[in-house]
Amino acid sequence: MKAFLIALAVAQAGGTCVEFLTRPRAPLLARCTAAVFLRAAVFAFVFAFFFAISWRPAFAAAGTIVFTAVFVAISRAKVQFIHEPLVFADLAFIADIFRHPKLFYTNFLGPLFLLAAIGGLAAIIGTWFYFEPHVLPETRRLTAFWLVAAGWLLLALAPFLPILRRPLERWALAIKAGPDAHLDIARDGQLVTLAGDFLAWRGDDRARRIAHWRPALALPLASLTDAPPAELIVVAQCESFVDFRRLDGCALALPHLDRARRRAAAWGTLETPIAGGYTMRSEFAVLTGRRPQEIGFDRYHPYLNSAPYREHALPAALAYSGYATAFIHPYYADFFWRHRGLPAIGFHRLVMLEAFAEAAKVGDYVADMAVAERVVAMAKAASGPQFLFAATMENHGPWELGRFAGLSEPVPIFKQHLINGDRMLGYLLDAFENWPARVVLLFYGDHVPLLKAYADPFPDPRTDYILLELGRGAAAREPRPARPCSVHELTWQLLALAGLRSAN
Repeated sequence: MKAFLIALAVAQAGGTCVEFLTRPRAPLLARCTAAVFLRAAVFAFVFAFFFAISWRPAFAAAGTIVFTAVFVAISRAKVQFIHEPLVFADLAFIADIFRHPKLFYTNFLGPLFLLAAIGGLAAIIGTWFYFEPHVLPETRRLTAFWLVAAGWLLLALAPFLPILRRPLERWALAIKAGPDAHLDIARDGQLVTLAGDFLAWRGDDRARRIAHWRPALALPLASLTDAPPAELIVVAQCESFVDFRRLDGCALALPHLDRARRRAAAWGTLETPIAGGYTMRSEFAVLTGRRPQEIGFDRYHPYLNSAPYREHALPAALAYSGYATAFIHPYYADFFWRHRGLPAIGFHRLVMLEAFAEAAKVGDYVADMAVAERVVAMAKAASGPQFLFAATMENHGPWELGRFAGLSEPVPIFKQHLINGDRMLGYLLDAFENWPARVVLLFYGDHVPLLKAYADPFPDPRTDYILLELGRGAAAREPRPARPCSVHELTWQLLALAGLRSAN
Protein backbone atom coordinates (compact mmCIF):
# COMPACT_ATOMS: atom_id res chain seq x y z
CA MET A 1 0.00 0.00 0.00
CA LYS A 2 2.88 2.36 0.78
CA ALA A 3 4.35 1.89 -2.72
CA PHE A 4 0.89 2.48 -4.23
CA LEU A 5 0.37 5.77 -2.37
CA ILE A 6 3.87 6.99 -3.20
CA ALA A 7 3.33 6.16 -6.87
CA LEU A 8 -0.04 7.94 -6.86
CA ALA A 9 1.57 11.04 -5.36
CA VAL A 10 4.34 10.91 -7.95
CA ALA A 11 1.73 10.61 -10.71
CA GLN A 12 -0.16 13.65 -9.38
CA ALA A 13 2.98 15.75 -9.01
CA GLY A 14 4.51 14.57 -12.28
CA GLY A 15 1.34 15.17 -14.28
CA THR A 16 1.00 18.64 -12.79
CA CYS A 17 4.60 19.49 -13.67
CA VAL A 18 4.14 18.22 -17.25
CA GLU A 19 1.03 20.36 -17.65
CA PHE A 20 3.18 23.33 -16.69
CA LEU A 21 4.61 22.97 -20.22
CA THR A 22 1.30 23.65 -21.98
CA ARG A 23 0.67 26.72 -24.10
CA PRO A 24 -0.77 28.74 -22.49
CA ARG A 25 1.08 27.63 -19.36
CA ALA A 26 -1.06 25.73 -16.87
CA PRO A 27 -0.81 26.61 -13.17
CA LEU A 28 0.72 24.33 -10.55
CA LEU A 29 -2.49 24.80 -8.56
CA ALA A 30 -5.93 25.17 -10.13
CA ARG A 31 -7.91 28.35 -9.47
CA CYS A 32 -10.66 26.98 -7.18
CA THR A 33 -11.33 24.08 -4.84
CA ALA A 34 -13.64 22.32 -7.29
CA ALA A 35 -11.06 22.57 -10.07
CA VAL A 36 -8.35 21.25 -7.71
CA PHE A 37 -10.49 18.22 -6.88
CA LEU A 38 -11.37 17.63 -10.54
CA ARG A 39 -7.71 17.81 -11.52
CA ALA A 40 -6.76 15.32 -8.81
CA ALA A 41 -9.63 13.05 -9.84
CA VAL A 42 -8.56 13.08 -13.50
CA PHE A 43 -4.96 12.16 -12.65
CA ALA A 44 -6.18 9.48 -10.22
CA PHE A 45 -8.47 8.05 -12.88
CA VAL A 46 -5.63 7.78 -15.38
CA PHE A 47 -3.35 6.29 -12.71
CA ALA A 48 -6.05 3.74 -11.83
CA PHE A 49 -6.27 2.65 -15.46
CA PHE A 50 -2.56 1.95 -15.77
CA PHE A 51 -2.52 0.21 -12.39
CA ALA A 52 -5.57 -1.91 -13.24
CA ILE A 53 -3.93 -3.30 -16.39
CA SER A 54 -0.49 -3.80 -14.83
CA TRP A 55 -0.66 -4.00 -11.02
CA ARG A 56 2.64 -2.15 -11.03
CA PRO A 57 2.61 1.15 -9.08
CA ALA A 58 5.70 2.65 -10.70
CA PHE A 59 4.43 1.76 -14.16
CA ALA A 60 1.06 3.38 -13.34
CA ALA A 61 2.82 6.58 -12.24
CA ALA A 62 4.99 6.66 -15.37
CA GLY A 63 1.97 5.88 -17.55
CA THR A 64 0.03 8.78 -16.04
CA ILE A 65 2.89 11.19 -16.66
CA VAL A 66 3.42 9.98 -20.24
CA PHE A 67 -0.34 10.08 -20.92
CA THR A 68 -0.43 13.69 -19.75
CA ALA A 69 2.66 14.51 -21.78
CA VAL A 70 1.05 13.14 -24.96
CA PHE A 71 -1.95 15.47 -24.58
CA VAL A 72 0.27 18.41 -23.69
CA ALA A 73 2.45 17.75 -26.75
CA ILE A 74 -0.58 17.49 -29.04
CA SER A 75 -2.03 20.69 -27.59
CA ARG A 76 1.28 22.53 -28.01
CA ALA A 77 1.50 21.34 -31.61
CA LYS A 78 -2.05 22.53 -32.26
CA VAL A 79 -1.29 25.95 -30.76
CA GLN A 80 1.79 26.16 -32.95
CA PHE A 81 -0.25 25.13 -35.98
CA ILE A 82 -3.59 26.88 -35.62
CA HIS A 83 -3.17 29.05 -32.49
CA GLU A 84 -5.78 27.22 -30.42
CA PRO A 85 -5.13 24.60 -27.71
CA LEU A 86 -6.59 21.12 -27.77
CA VAL A 87 -10.31 21.07 -26.88
CA PHE A 88 -12.57 18.16 -26.00
CA ALA A 89 -14.38 18.32 -29.36
CA ASP A 90 -11.10 17.58 -31.16
CA LEU A 91 -11.38 13.99 -29.95
CA ALA A 92 -14.25 13.59 -32.42
CA PHE A 93 -11.64 13.95 -35.20
CA ILE A 94 -9.42 11.03 -34.14
CA ALA A 95 -10.73 8.65 -36.80
CA ASP A 96 -10.76 11.40 -39.45
CA ILE A 97 -7.11 12.24 -38.80
CA PHE A 98 -6.18 8.74 -39.96
CA ARG A 99 -8.82 8.59 -42.70
CA HIS A 100 -7.89 11.98 -44.17
CA PRO A 101 -4.34 12.74 -42.97
CA LYS A 102 -3.62 15.28 -45.69
CA LEU A 103 -6.61 17.37 -44.69
CA PHE A 104 -5.16 17.67 -41.18
CA TYR A 105 -1.58 18.14 -42.44
CA THR A 106 -0.63 14.83 -40.77
CA ASN A 107 0.64 12.89 -43.78
CA PHE A 108 3.39 11.36 -41.64
CA LEU A 109 0.78 9.32 -39.74
CA GLY A 110 1.06 6.44 -42.18
CA PRO A 111 1.14 2.66 -41.57
CA LEU A 112 4.91 2.61 -41.00
CA PHE A 113 4.69 5.38 -38.41
CA LEU A 114 1.92 3.56 -36.57
CA LEU A 115 3.74 0.23 -36.66
CA ALA A 116 6.91 1.87 -35.35
CA ALA A 117 5.02 3.67 -32.59
CA ILE A 118 3.13 0.56 -31.50
CA GLY A 119 6.26 -1.59 -31.68
CA GLY A 120 8.31 0.89 -29.70
CA LEU A 121 5.60 1.22 -27.06
CA ALA A 122 5.28 -2.57 -26.74
CA ALA A 123 9.05 -2.90 -26.31
CA ILE A 124 9.11 -0.25 -23.57
CA ILE A 125 6.18 -1.83 -21.70
CA GLY A 126 7.67 -5.30 -21.98
CA THR A 127 11.02 -4.10 -20.62
CA TRP A 128 9.31 -2.26 -17.76
CA PHE A 129 7.22 -5.28 -16.83
CA TYR A 130 10.36 -7.39 -16.73
CA PHE A 131 12.11 -5.12 -14.23
CA GLU A 132 9.12 -4.13 -12.05
CA PRO A 133 7.27 -7.07 -10.45
CA HIS A 134 3.51 -6.90 -10.10
CA VAL A 135 1.85 -6.59 -6.69
CA LEU A 136 -1.04 -8.98 -7.25
CA PRO A 137 -1.93 -10.90 -4.07
CA GLU A 138 -0.54 -14.39 -3.72
CA THR A 139 -4.00 -15.95 -3.67
CA ARG A 140 -6.97 -15.33 -5.95
CA ARG A 141 -4.93 -13.25 -8.35
CA LEU A 142 -7.45 -13.48 -11.17
CA THR A 143 -10.30 -12.41 -8.88
CA ALA A 144 -8.33 -9.41 -7.64
CA PHE A 145 -7.38 -8.40 -11.17
CA TRP A 146 -10.96 -8.45 -12.42
CA LEU A 147 -12.33 -6.72 -9.33
CA VAL A 148 -9.95 -3.79 -9.81
CA ALA A 149 -10.64 -3.72 -13.57
CA ALA A 150 -14.39 -3.73 -12.91
CA GLY A 151 -13.98 -0.92 -10.37
CA TRP A 152 -12.13 1.22 -12.90
CA LEU A 153 -14.74 0.48 -15.57
CA LEU A 154 -17.46 1.59 -13.15
CA LEU A 155 -15.60 4.86 -12.66
CA ALA A 156 -15.31 5.27 -16.44
CA LEU A 157 -19.06 4.78 -16.82
CA ALA A 158 -19.95 7.16 -13.98
CA PRO A 159 -20.50 10.21 -16.26
CA PHE A 160 -23.02 8.15 -18.23
CA LEU A 161 -24.99 6.62 -15.32
CA PRO A 162 -28.31 8.43 -14.68
CA ILE A 163 -27.73 8.65 -10.93
CA LEU A 164 -24.34 10.36 -11.34
CA ARG A 165 -24.52 12.10 -14.69
CA ARG A 166 -26.43 15.23 -13.69
CA PRO A 167 -24.45 15.91 -10.47
CA LEU A 168 -21.16 15.61 -12.37
CA GLU A 169 -22.37 17.87 -15.15
CA ARG A 170 -23.63 20.48 -12.67
CA TRP A 171 -20.28 20.31 -10.90
CA ALA A 172 -18.44 20.94 -14.16
CA LEU A 173 -20.75 23.83 -15.07
CA ALA A 174 -20.15 25.37 -11.65
CA ILE A 175 -16.42 25.39 -12.41
CA LYS A 176 -16.81 26.88 -15.89
CA ALA A 177 -19.98 28.58 -17.02
CA GLY A 178 -18.57 29.39 -20.47
CA PRO A 179 -15.86 28.04 -22.76
CA ASP A 180 -12.53 29.74 -23.33
CA ALA A 181 -9.83 27.20 -24.16
CA HIS A 182 -6.87 29.54 -23.63
CA LEU A 183 -8.15 30.92 -20.33
CA ASP A 184 -9.33 27.54 -19.01
CA ILE A 185 -5.97 25.85 -19.58
CA ALA A 186 -4.12 28.79 -18.05
CA ARG A 187 -6.32 28.58 -14.94
CA ASP A 188 -6.95 24.82 -14.54
CA GLY A 189 -4.66 22.75 -16.75
CA GLN A 190 -5.01 20.66 -19.91
CA LEU A 191 -6.68 17.45 -18.69
CA VAL A 192 -9.11 19.29 -16.41
CA THR A 193 -10.12 21.49 -19.32
CA LEU A 194 -10.74 18.47 -21.56
CA ALA A 195 -12.71 16.55 -18.94
CA GLY A 196 -14.52 19.56 -17.50
CA ASP A 197 -15.51 20.98 -20.88
CA PHE A 198 -16.88 17.60 -21.95
CA LEU A 199 -19.01 17.32 -18.83
CA ALA A 200 -20.13 20.95 -19.14
CA TRP A 201 -21.00 20.40 -22.81
CA ARG A 202 -23.10 17.40 -21.81
CA GLY A 203 -24.86 19.36 -19.08
CA ASP A 204 -25.44 22.57 -21.03
CA ASP A 205 -29.13 23.49 -20.79
CA ARG A 206 -29.48 24.61 -24.39
CA ALA A 207 -33.25 25.01 -24.26
CA ARG A 208 -32.98 27.61 -21.49
CA ARG A 209 -30.09 29.42 -23.17
CA ILE A 210 -31.77 29.49 -26.59
CA ALA A 211 -35.10 30.66 -25.16
CA HIS A 212 -33.60 34.08 -24.46
CA TRP A 213 -32.26 34.67 -27.96
CA ARG A 214 -33.47 37.87 -29.58
CA PRO A 215 -34.08 38.35 -32.41
CA ALA A 216 -35.16 34.81 -33.11
CA LEU A 217 -35.77 33.00 -36.38
CA ALA A 218 -39.40 32.29 -35.54
CA LEU A 219 -41.28 30.00 -37.91
CA PRO A 220 -42.50 30.68 -40.50
CA LEU A 221 -40.69 33.77 -41.73
CA ALA A 222 -42.68 36.83 -42.70
CA SER A 223 -42.26 39.13 -45.70
CA LEU A 224 -40.71 42.53 -45.16
CA THR A 225 -42.82 44.18 -47.85
CA ASP A 226 -45.87 43.47 -49.99
CA ALA A 227 -43.56 42.26 -52.76
CA PRO A 228 -42.82 38.54 -52.85
CA PRO A 229 -39.51 37.48 -51.27
CA ALA A 230 -36.57 36.24 -53.34
CA GLU A 231 -37.35 32.91 -54.94
CA LEU A 232 -33.76 31.73 -54.95
CA ILE A 233 -31.28 32.22 -52.09
CA VAL A 234 -27.74 31.01 -52.73
CA VAL A 235 -24.87 30.98 -50.27
CA ALA A 236 -21.40 30.16 -51.61
CA GLN A 237 -18.88 29.52 -48.84
CA CYS A 238 -15.55 29.57 -50.66
CA GLU A 239 -12.66 27.77 -48.98
CA SER A 240 -10.05 30.23 -47.63
CA PHE A 241 -11.16 33.00 -50.00
CA VAL A 242 -9.54 36.32 -49.18
CA ASP A 243 -8.75 39.32 -51.33
CA PHE A 244 -4.96 38.98 -51.25
CA ARG A 245 -4.53 42.39 -52.86
CA ARG A 246 -5.33 44.24 -49.64
CA LEU A 247 -2.56 42.34 -47.85
CA ASP A 248 0.43 43.14 -50.01
CA GLY A 249 -0.89 45.11 -52.98
CA CYS A 250 -0.12 42.28 -55.40
CA ALA A 251 -1.43 42.49 -58.96
CA LEU A 252 -3.88 39.59 -58.62
CA ALA A 253 -6.61 39.37 -61.25
CA LEU A 254 -9.97 39.10 -59.48
CA PRO A 255 -12.20 40.86 -62.04
CA HIS A 256 -15.45 39.19 -61.03
CA LEU A 257 -15.03 40.18 -57.39
CA ASP A 258 -14.47 43.78 -58.53
CA ARG A 259 -17.48 43.60 -60.83
CA ALA A 260 -19.67 42.24 -58.03
CA ARG A 261 -18.57 44.94 -55.60
CA ARG A 262 -19.72 47.68 -57.95
CA ARG A 263 -23.31 46.51 -57.68
CA ALA A 264 -23.34 44.76 -54.31
CA ALA A 265 -25.88 45.43 -51.59
CA ALA A 266 -23.05 44.95 -49.08
CA TRP A 267 -19.42 43.93 -49.21
CA GLY A 268 -16.23 44.16 -47.18
CA THR A 269 -14.01 42.30 -44.76
CA LEU A 270 -15.43 39.45 -42.71
CA GLU A 271 -14.54 38.47 -39.14
CA THR A 272 -14.65 34.67 -38.70
CA PRO A 273 -14.56 32.54 -35.52
CA ILE A 274 -11.02 31.23 -36.01
CA ALA A 275 -8.21 31.68 -38.51
CA GLY A 276 -6.94 28.76 -40.54
CA GLY A 277 -9.51 26.01 -40.01
CA TYR A 278 -12.67 24.67 -38.42
CA THR A 279 -14.87 25.56 -41.38
CA MET A 280 -17.98 24.33 -39.58
CA ARG A 281 -17.73 27.17 -37.05
CA SER A 282 -18.15 29.86 -39.72
CA GLU A 283 -20.68 27.69 -41.50
CA PHE A 284 -22.84 27.25 -38.41
CA ALA A 285 -22.64 30.96 -37.59
CA VAL A 286 -24.14 31.78 -41.01
CA LEU A 287 -26.76 29.06 -40.64
CA THR A 288 -27.94 30.36 -37.26
CA GLY A 289 -26.96 34.02 -37.14
CA ARG A 290 -25.32 33.52 -33.75
CA ARG A 291 -21.96 34.49 -32.28
CA PRO A 292 -19.79 31.58 -31.11
CA GLN A 293 -20.19 32.85 -27.53
CA GLU A 294 -23.96 32.42 -27.77
CA ILE A 295 -23.83 28.68 -28.47
CA GLY A 296 -21.84 27.79 -25.36
CA PHE A 297 -19.62 24.73 -25.48
CA ASP A 298 -21.11 23.83 -28.86
CA ARG A 299 -18.90 26.56 -30.33
CA TYR A 300 -16.03 24.08 -30.70
CA HIS A 301 -17.99 21.62 -32.87
CA PRO A 302 -21.61 22.73 -33.49
CA TYR A 303 -22.65 19.66 -35.48
CA LEU A 304 -22.06 17.27 -32.57
CA ASN A 305 -25.36 18.51 -31.14
CA SER A 306 -27.13 20.83 -33.55
CA ALA A 307 -30.73 19.59 -33.18
CA PRO A 308 -31.60 22.00 -30.30
CA TYR A 309 -30.89 24.91 -32.66
CA ARG A 310 -33.34 23.81 -35.35
CA GLU A 311 -36.04 26.38 -34.65
CA HIS A 312 -33.42 29.12 -34.74
CA ALA A 313 -31.62 27.90 -37.86
CA LEU A 314 -31.87 29.51 -41.28
CA PRO A 315 -32.51 26.31 -43.30
CA ALA A 316 -35.34 25.20 -40.98
CA ALA A 317 -36.89 28.68 -41.05
CA LEU A 318 -36.75 28.77 -44.85
CA ALA A 319 -38.06 25.20 -45.08
CA TYR A 320 -41.08 26.15 -42.93
CA SER A 321 -41.57 29.11 -45.25
CA GLY A 322 -41.84 26.94 -48.36
CA TYR A 323 -38.23 26.76 -49.57
CA ALA A 324 -36.56 23.54 -50.62
CA THR A 325 -33.23 23.45 -48.80
CA ALA A 326 -30.04 21.75 -50.00
CA PHE A 327 -26.44 21.68 -48.85
CA ILE A 328 -23.82 21.12 -51.56
CA HIS A 329 -20.29 20.12 -50.57
CA PRO A 330 -17.84 17.97 -52.57
CA TYR A 331 -16.49 16.02 -49.61
CA TYR A 332 -17.45 13.11 -47.38
CA ALA A 333 -20.87 13.52 -45.78
CA ASP A 334 -19.74 12.24 -42.37
CA PHE A 335 -16.81 14.65 -42.12
CA PHE A 336 -17.51 17.24 -39.39
CA TRP A 337 -20.62 15.10 -38.68
CA ARG A 338 -22.48 17.04 -41.35
CA HIS A 339 -24.55 13.97 -42.26
CA ARG A 340 -26.26 14.29 -38.86
CA GLY A 341 -25.87 17.96 -38.02
CA LEU A 342 -27.21 19.49 -41.23
CA PRO A 343 -30.50 17.56 -41.56
CA ALA A 344 -31.11 18.31 -37.88
CA ILE A 345 -31.24 22.06 -38.60
CA GLY A 346 -33.50 21.87 -41.64
CA PHE A 347 -31.68 20.75 -44.78
CA HIS A 348 -33.89 18.53 -46.92
CA ARG A 349 -31.06 17.30 -49.12
CA LEU A 350 -27.29 16.84 -48.90
CA VAL A 351 -25.35 16.78 -52.17
CA MET A 352 -21.94 15.49 -51.14
CA LEU A 353 -18.82 13.90 -52.63
CA GLU A 354 -20.50 10.93 -54.28
CA ALA A 355 -22.51 13.34 -56.45
CA PHE A 356 -19.22 14.73 -57.84
CA ALA A 357 -17.71 11.43 -58.95
CA GLU A 358 -17.27 12.68 -62.53
CA ALA A 359 -16.48 16.29 -61.66
CA ALA A 360 -13.21 18.03 -62.52
CA LYS A 361 -10.60 18.17 -59.77
CA VAL A 362 -7.73 20.45 -58.89
CA GLY A 363 -5.22 18.34 -56.99
CA ASP A 364 -7.08 16.16 -54.50
CA TYR A 365 -10.26 18.22 -54.37
CA VAL A 366 -13.24 18.94 -56.59
CA ALA A 367 -12.88 22.18 -58.53
CA ASP A 368 -14.79 25.28 -57.44
CA MET A 369 -16.27 25.60 -60.92
CA ALA A 370 -17.80 22.12 -60.64
CA VAL A 371 -19.58 23.22 -57.47
CA ALA A 372 -20.87 26.37 -59.17
CA GLU A 373 -22.15 24.32 -62.10
CA ARG A 374 -24.01 21.99 -59.73
CA VAL A 375 -25.60 24.95 -57.93
CA VAL A 376 -26.87 26.43 -61.18
CA ALA A 377 -28.11 23.05 -62.42
CA MET A 378 -30.06 22.49 -59.21
CA ALA A 379 -31.53 25.99 -59.39
CA LYS A 380 -32.70 25.38 -62.95
CA ALA A 381 -34.25 22.02 -62.06
CA ALA A 382 -36.36 23.44 -59.22
CA SER A 383 -40.01 24.37 -59.53
CA GLY A 384 -40.35 26.53 -56.43
CA PRO A 385 -38.40 28.61 -53.92
CA GLN A 386 -34.95 27.26 -53.07
CA PHE A 387 -32.20 27.78 -50.53
CA LEU A 388 -28.88 26.40 -51.75
CA PHE A 389 -25.83 26.45 -49.50
CA ALA A 390 -22.60 25.45 -51.27
CA ALA A 391 -19.27 24.94 -49.49
CA THR A 392 -16.21 24.47 -51.71
CA MET A 393 -13.04 22.43 -51.15
CA GLU A 394 -10.62 23.27 -53.97
CA ASN A 395 -8.50 25.77 -52.03
CA HIS A 396 -7.89 23.55 -49.01
CA GLY A 397 -4.24 23.17 -48.02
CA PRO A 398 -1.59 21.99 -48.04
CA TRP A 399 -0.70 23.84 -51.23
CA GLU A 400 1.75 21.43 -52.79
CA LEU A 401 3.38 20.72 -56.14
CA GLY A 402 1.04 19.07 -58.64
CA ARG A 403 -2.03 21.28 -58.46
CA PHE A 404 -1.14 23.66 -61.28
CA ALA A 405 1.38 23.25 -64.09
CA GLY A 406 4.44 25.39 -63.52
CA LEU A 407 3.63 26.24 -59.90
CA SER A 408 5.49 24.60 -57.04
CA GLU A 409 5.44 27.12 -54.15
CA PRO A 410 2.49 27.44 -51.71
CA VAL A 411 1.80 31.16 -52.12
CA PRO A 412 1.54 31.19 -55.96
CA ILE A 413 -0.57 28.02 -55.79
CA PHE A 414 -2.89 29.63 -53.25
CA LYS A 415 -3.24 32.74 -55.39
CA GLN A 416 -4.19 30.62 -58.42
CA HIS A 417 -6.93 29.04 -56.32
CA LEU A 418 -8.17 32.54 -55.50
CA ILE A 419 -8.38 33.22 -59.22
CA ASN A 420 -10.43 30.03 -59.62
CA GLY A 421 -12.69 31.12 -56.76
CA ASP A 422 -13.17 34.42 -58.53
CA ARG A 423 -14.13 32.55 -61.71
CA MET A 424 -16.68 30.61 -59.69
CA LEU A 425 -18.17 33.90 -58.51
CA GLY A 426 -18.23 35.14 -62.10
CA TYR A 427 -20.02 32.00 -63.25
CA LEU A 428 -22.71 32.48 -60.59
CA LEU A 429 -23.08 36.16 -61.48
CA ASP A 430 -23.54 35.36 -65.17
CA ALA A 431 -25.97 32.53 -64.47
CA PHE A 432 -28.23 34.53 -62.15
CA GLU A 433 -27.91 37.98 -63.76
CA ASN A 434 -31.05 37.52 -65.87
CA TRP A 435 -32.76 34.86 -63.79
CA PRO A 436 -36.55 34.98 -64.25
CA ALA A 437 -37.09 35.56 -60.51
CA ARG A 438 -35.26 37.55 -57.87
CA VAL A 439 -32.05 35.93 -56.57
CA VAL A 440 -29.99 36.73 -53.48
CA LEU A 441 -26.37 35.59 -53.60
CA LEU A 442 -23.95 35.59 -50.67
CA PHE A 443 -20.31 34.75 -51.39
CA TYR A 444 -17.69 34.70 -48.63
CA GLY A 445 -14.49 33.06 -47.38
CA ASP A 446 -14.86 30.70 -44.43
CA HIS A 447 -11.48 31.54 -42.87
CA VAL A 448 -8.03 32.76 -43.85
CA PRO A 449 -5.56 30.04 -44.86
CA LEU A 450 -2.86 28.29 -42.86
CA LEU A 451 -0.35 29.66 -45.33
CA LYS A 452 2.79 29.58 -43.20
CA ALA A 453 4.99 30.07 -46.28
CA TYR A 454 3.49 33.58 -46.45
CA ALA A 455 3.10 34.47 -42.78
CA ASP A 456 2.41 32.89 -39.41
CA PRO A 457 0.06 34.04 -38.09
CA PHE A 458 -1.73 35.35 -41.14
CA PRO A 459 -1.37 39.17 -41.10
CA ASP A 460 -5.12 39.84 -41.25
CA PRO A 461 -7.50 37.20 -39.82
CA ARG A 462 -10.46 38.56 -41.82
CA THR A 463 -11.74 37.12 -45.08
CA ASP A 464 -14.03 38.87 -47.58
CA TYR A 465 -17.75 38.74 -48.30
CA ILE A 466 -20.10 40.07 -50.93
CA LEU A 467 -23.91 40.16 -50.87
CA LEU A 468 -25.86 40.75 -54.08
CA GLU A 469 -29.37 40.92 -55.43
CA LEU A 470 -29.65 39.46 -58.94
CA GLY A 471 -32.31 38.40 -61.41
CA ARG A 472 -34.88 40.32 -63.40
CA GLY A 473 -36.62 41.65 -60.31
CA ALA A 474 -33.44 42.97 -58.70
CA ALA A 475 -33.20 46.63 -57.83
CA ALA A 476 -30.46 48.70 -59.49
CA ARG A 477 -27.80 49.75 -57.00
CA GLU A 478 -25.12 52.41 -56.93
CA PRO A 479 -21.63 51.44 -55.73
CA ARG A 480 -21.39 51.28 -51.97
CA PRO A 481 -18.39 51.60 -49.64
CA ALA A 482 -16.97 48.53 -47.91
CA ARG A 483 -18.46 47.65 -44.54
CA PRO A 484 -16.74 45.32 -42.06
CA CYS A 485 -18.96 42.49 -40.84
CA SER A 486 -18.91 39.50 -38.51
CA VAL A 487 -19.89 36.17 -40.00
CA HIS A 488 -23.02 35.73 -37.87
CA GLU A 489 -24.33 39.10 -39.10
CA LEU A 490 -24.49 37.78 -42.66
CA THR A 491 -27.60 35.76 -41.79
CA TRP A 492 -29.68 38.79 -40.99
CA GLN A 493 -28.38 40.78 -43.96
CA LEU A 494 -29.17 37.84 -46.22
CA LEU A 495 -32.74 37.58 -44.95
CA ALA A 496 -33.35 41.32 -45.18
CA LEU A 497 -32.13 41.45 -48.78
CA ALA A 498 -34.32 38.45 -49.62
CA GLY A 499 -37.33 40.34 -48.25
CA LEU A 500 -37.81 38.11 -45.21
CA ARG A 501 -37.77 38.69 -41.47
CA SER A 502 -38.39 36.91 -38.22
CA ALA A 503 -42.06 36.92 -37.27
CA ASN A 504 -41.32 38.40 -33.84
